[in-house]
This record gives sequence, structure tokens and C-alpha cells, in this order.
Amino acid sequence: MKKVLLVVDVQKGLLNDNPHDKDQFLTNLNDVINYAHEKEIEVIYVRHQSKVGTILEFNTDGWKISSKFQIKNFEQIIDKKYNSAFKGTMLDDYLQDNQISDLFIVGMQTELCIDSTIHTAFELGYNVHVIKECHTTFDNDYMKAIDTINYYENYLWNNRFAKIISIDDFKKN
Repeated sequence: MKKVLLVVDVQKGLLNDNPHDKDQFLTNLNDVINYAHEKEIEVIYVRHQSKVGTILEFNTDGWKISSKFQIKNFEQIIDKKYNSAFKGTMLDDYLQDNQISDLFIVGMQTELCIDSTIHTAFELGYNVHVIKECHTTFDNDYMKAIDTINYYENYLWNNRFAKIISIDDFKKN
């Protein structure tokens, strides 16, 4: 089993908008990334690019991956323009070329880019794992962020499109 930690859209613009449980999310994410580095698990960062005038406009401060994360020189950053980390990128080709079978997905936003990436990865045949407390989102007009997170983890994804695991389970893999 070859695995990758896929870190999706942890960009300044999104984090500056104060997602749910931001401080704990950042602590957990750094813990998981640091563990991956220690165990030589490859970390791939995905960065979203939106339209001119938005918080994720290409080459603006909001578009940059947060400085809260220590990206190693050899780590890949994949730029995307769609919710899925696969659409219009070289991610699938790279994973296939490197015989990677298992994706551990973390980042932002639960109901958008995380969900789209999970569904696509599942459809492409990857073993998909989502690490609890390592993805987050915002309150919206229909749900509180915590309700969105719980819905996706406990109803939509778990044992359908992904296996939901704890940080401790990730460290045991």
C-alpha cells in the first residue's frame, strides 16, 4: 500500500474567513502533516484558484497556502480551478505513475472541494480515507459548520465513498 496525505485548500484567504474550530483544525492538521513527514509519507498540497476579485484570485496573498504549514521543497503543490483536485490537473496521472493506492484527505471546505475530491478519488478506484477533525468549513444559510461536518462524515462518506478515521488511526497505518 502506497499512500499520500492530500492537503486541500488550506489557503490564507479561506483561513482568514475564520472557518469552524480554526485553531484546533490547524493544530490537528499540523500534527498529521508532521507525522507524515516523520514517517516519510508523501504530502501533496492542493491550491484552489478562483476568479479575479475573489479571495482565492491567482497570485494574491489569499491564494497562497497558509504559512502555518511548513511545505518541504520537494513537496508537490497542485493548482486547480474546480472543486475536485482531479479535474483539469495532473493529480491522477501522478498518483498512477507512482503506484499510490491510498489517499488520506484533509483540508477545506468539507461540502465543496473535500467532498468533490473524495467522490472523484472513489470513482477512480483509490482507497479513500478522511481524517476526522482535519477538515473544516463555514456556517451557511442552511447548516452550522459542525452539522455539515457531521453529516458528511457520518452519513454521506463513511463506508460509502471513504473510510473515516481518527488522527490516532492515521498514525497506526
